[in-house]
Amino acid sequence: MPKNWLTSLSGVLAVTDFSALGANFGLLEIKPTMQGQDVKLNLTGGSKAQGWDLTGNSVLHKNRRFQFNVKVTAQSDESMPDWVAIMMPMKSPKLAELKKTGRW
Repeated sequence: MPKNWLTSLSGVLAVTDFSALGANFGLLEIKPTMQGQDVKLNLTGGSKAQGWDLTGNSVLHKNRRFQFNVKVTAQSDESMPDWVAIMMPMKSPKLAELKKTGRW
């Protein structure tokens, strides 16, 4: 277990016009907070103009474990970005969801 660990954390990281792997995000926001000894990161983004949103959260535990959940929701089958099916399991043509746990 890490000897040095965060005791408080807050703020917002906002990235505009972010592009990676063919995905273009108008705005990508990450909001970190502390919940007890856990670091929680809330993520929102996507491209409302293209008809899809990304939401998610990640939790880093002091014992070097993590949880990662992210969801992409599209307004229609056609507005779901092509890269989503490669990166995440599709729950429906308008919903993809990725959940991971592990060690860091």
